[in-house]
Amino acid sequence: MNMSEKKPKLSIIVNHYKTPDVLRVCLDSIRENVFDIPYEVLVTDSETDKIVKKDIESFYPEIFFIEHEKNVGFSKIVNDAIKAAKGEFLFIINADIVFKDKESIKILIDHMERHNDIGVLGPKLFNIDGSLQHTYFRDYTFLTILARRTFFGKTKFGGKILNKFTYKEMDGASDPFDVKWLMGSAYLVKKSVMERFPGYFDERFFMYFEDVDFCERMRRNGLRIVYFPGSEFTHYHSRASYGGYGSLDIFSNKMARAHIKSYLKYLWKWRFEQVFKYRRPTSIKNKWT
Repeated sequence: MNMSEKKPKLSIIVNHYKTPDVLRVCLDSIRENVFDIPYEVLVTDSETDKIVKKDIESFYPEIFFIEHEKNVGFSKIVNDAIKAAKGEFLFIINADIVFKDKESIKILIDHMERHNDIGVLGPKLFNIDGSLQHTYFRDYTFLTILARRTFFGKTKFGGKILNKFTYKEMDGASDPFDVKWLMGSAYLVKKSVMERFPGYFDERFFMYFEDVDFCERMRRNGLRIVYFPGSEFTHYHSRASYGGYGSLDIFSNKMARAHIKSYLKYLWKWRFEQVFKYRRPTSIKNKWT
């Protein structure tokens, strides 16, 4: 359906950074699979290459391209697109998300329309080889970081920590279930809900933990974070922060260092609550909503 025919019900926000070939696959899949819903597509881009921008716009004249000269980070470019979006629902995705079928976005929207207490709804994601991608988690703790970054995760105790962190007991679930946070690769949210959160995504998180932080804010304001396995997409995902050297990644991989830095910011913001389980007074808690 041509998005210019009426006010869009759905705004698809595509977060892009220097992967134009992957972006084209994403945009093609949207063209082929989104029907019966008035929608718009906003591509929000970091370190915009003018030639790439012109090429994308010539092949996809229906999109609205939001360019940034510098790499300003996930939160900033997505926030700019949220401000410009006109849809009632926002489907915020990375440029490496591919629509697999014509029903997945419709059933996501239908489910959110029936449950007004949902803040974030996330679909099931598959890797390009067809294997399931894990996208839902419990709270981070210092032991979780150790288990994910060092040999500690290979121990029996470390394995138990990781299994708890990744909701191992929910593997194979077919019904929606509540989680603490969802990986920010594919989020369905309502524009009206986003407007209740000043600043949208916290731009102090340049990369990593903006999704953990956002889900934390949602939950603290009485909204649910829900994983919806009935809706399926493919994600050309690579763990940029994982260099294959375990705890040594912090020295060899700048993305690993960025991940640790964002975790420390997260702990500072929430006053180490996830580590020490300290509950702050409401007056302080509301400072970050």
